[in-house]
Amino acid sequence: MPLLSDRLGGRPHRTEAADELCRKAYDVTGAPAVGCALVAVGSYGRRELAPYSDLDVVLVHERDVEVGDAAEKVWYPIWDSGARLDHSVRTVPEMLEQSGADLRVALGLLDVRHVAGDPNLTLRVRSDVLAHWRRGARGRLPDLRALVRARHDAVGELAHLSVPDLKEAEG
Repeated sequence: MPLLSDRLGGRPHRTEAADELCRKAYDVTGAPAVGCALVAVGSYGRRELAPYSDLDVVLVHERDVEVGDAAEKVWYPIWDSGARLDHSVRTVPEMLEQSGADLRVALGLLDVRHVAGDPNLTLRVRSDVLAHWRRGARGRLPDLRALVRARHDAVGELAHLSVPDLKEAEG
């Protein structure tokens, strides 16, 4: 499967293939054209998909927009393709609430990127997430430092690992 392999020539091509897969899946859902969007977050949002990376996506919608079974209609074709999917369905306030409660969620949302649906909603999500992060950034720095330190303590220093973990190790 090209999305999972490195045959397409690297991250930009893997991201492009993932975007195409997600767009096609979204387009057949019958989701509303306004007030609903599929967004990529985390490494997928940054266009940095490594081989076999999860596709981190959120089906975001306005409170008054009913998405019905659109979510399942999006997820199943992606699963059927063999791609691994980390997904959620949220309103904009729910996204902000989750980012306030979980630093890892907040970090992933900093890289939100439009994939399909209402681009204006994606722009609003991005603006709201960045504003929310900026308001609380100073208070979150100690938590961010602790998160990084805990990860490094758990994995170790890269130079001293017999099986290096390039993503999580220190160094």
